[in-house]
Amino acid sequence: IKAEIGWEPRYADIEAMVRHGWDWRLKHYDPAHPSPSVDPLEHSGPAFTEDSDDAPKLGDNPRIAIIGAGPTGLCAAYRLTELGYTNWELVEASEKASGLACTIRDENRFSWDIGVHCLFSHFEFFDALLDEMLPPKEWLYHQRYSPARMRDTWVGYPVQANLWRLPRDEVMGIVKDLAQKEARPPPPKPRNFKEWLHAGFGEALTQSFMAPYNSKVWAHPPHEMNS
Repeated sequence: IKAEIGWEPRYADIEAMVRHGWDWRLKHYDPAHPSPSVDPLEHSGPAFTEDSDDAPKLGDNPRIAIIGAGPTGLCAAYRLTELGYTNWELVEASEKASGLACTIRDENRFSWDIGVHCLFSHFEFFDALLDEMLPPKEWLYHQRYSPARMRDTWVGYPVQANLWRLPRDEVMGIVKDLAQKEARPPPPKPRNFKEWLHAGFGEALTQSFMAPYNSKVWAHPPHEMNS
């Protein structure tokens, strides 16, 4: 994009851009009047405004198009506004914003979530933004429990941390393969997703869980996907 429009963004380093935003929130956070929160981070600073943001002034204001008003598009527009950009436009094909975060109600009044509606972020800047959008006391908190059904039993998630629930011979094969994997020379760079799984989890665990699981998630065999 930079090569095509001849523009150098003020924050070319994404990490530096995020760090500036987070430092600003910490600087302007008032510990005497914190928002109610069960979040152990307990950070909930105000949003940037034109008068209060101390970010460096932008030398230009390039035209920016944001495609889609899902969570990513909405956050992009929000962040651009915080950084002082005004020459942007967000376009959405459907009648309202939401994208993969939408819920559709059918003729029988059943509600269908199109995408994942649970958040398990450990990214402080993102968590603080969510606390601004919705007070933490209004969030619904859930204990995550998503076991896999394997070998006529339930195996806790992640499976690699709950191998003891699998048959003994299968567990021994996975552990042996992992031990040998650590002793072998590093494999060549993976050419597809299945080879990437082999490199990270070993062939035995990949065959037992990783490959069939990802085949189901992506509706495509791992060896036909890139890494």
